[in-house]
Amino acid sequence: MDTSRGARHSGTRWFETVPELAWNFHIGGYQPAQKWLKDRATKKSGKKANPGRLLTDQDILHYRRIILALTRTAELMPKIDQIIEEHGGWPGAFRGMTDEAPPAAST
Repeated sequence: MDTSRGARHSGTRWFETVPELAWNFHIGGYQPAQKWLKDRATKKSGKKANPGRLLTDQDILHYRRIILALTRTAELMPKIDQIIEEHGGWPGAFRGMTDEAPPAAST
């Protein structure tokens, strides 16, 4: 069961129904769904808080695409892992594979 959450951009704005799968997804040491919003949110420096910028329609569309890509990636990863395991695991599933192009067929 996939749960969703609201992702807050600022004190008064947020995205609703961001899947937990996407919100918590890690790439390296980052959580892209969270980092993208944090990079555009209110910055606190010294005694003053600098307001984040207002997201444009293009920003909102881009963020929705990020969420979709993260969700689909997280859904596909277990399937890919299962197929690799069925074919000998790491690195066995890739034995005999090369980066070379197959020889051209003779006519």
